[in-house]
Amino acid sequence: MERHPCTLCVLAAAGSSERMNGRDKLFTELCGKPVLQRTLEAYAASGLVDAIYVVTKASSMEAVTDLIRKAGIPKVECVLQGGETRQISVRNALDEVGRRREERRFKYIAIADAARCLITVEQIDSVIREAYRTEAATAACPATDTVALGKDGWIGTVPDRSGVFLLSTPQVMKYTLYMAAAYSAEQDGFTATDDNALVLRIGHGVKLVDVGRENIKITTPSDLTVAEALLKARKEVP
Repeated sequence: MERHPCTLCVLAAAGSSERMNGRDKLFTELCGKPVLQRTLEAYAASGLVDAIYVVTKASSMEAVTDLIRKAGIPKVECVLQGGETRQISVRNALDEVGRRREERRFKYIAIADAARCLITVEQIDSVIREAYRTEAATAACPATDTVALGKDGWIGTVPDRSGVFLLSTPQVMKYTLYMAAAYSAEQDGFTATDDNALVLRIGHGVKLVDVGRENIKITTPSDLTVAEALLKARKEVP
């Protein structure tokens, strides 16, 4: 077994699925497996992930626990109730680390979206290894479309596309670094939809790791169609 700093994966699975036409995206089957199961299996298969905390909404805790048990997914140490935002959900996981007195055990934290079920073990490992080297790294891919920053419904500025990246997960940070960033944000009432922003805010850089364009997030029913086609192209399913 490869020796590495002990790494906790916090899997954020508390989304509302409001754009899925009444379906819970995490339990929707994709080529024979629920979306959540596919994501969990990828992180559990990584030799660099030592433990997984799943954070979900209160109404899904029993169903998530049952899925994990039936699928026999290893490394999942607890299923926790999330909050209204991802930032709160991750903080709930950190609070559980404290209650279990596990602060000295974990050296790195990998924060992941449960709905990014096409992530591969190789991609997970590449981001984690980069974080071991730099203390903070994130999955990303270069933008291929021209992007604009809008203002009041109009184009404000059009940044140089060569410097634009689309961020995804995992987002991996040294545990003490993330704790400092989360504490600072809480003290100042700062909120962010992306954990990289918390670390950047306290002056620490985050290394970009290109994982390609297939690490999509299941948000709408059409995303399931795309994901199914990608899985078939990989020959992972018949």
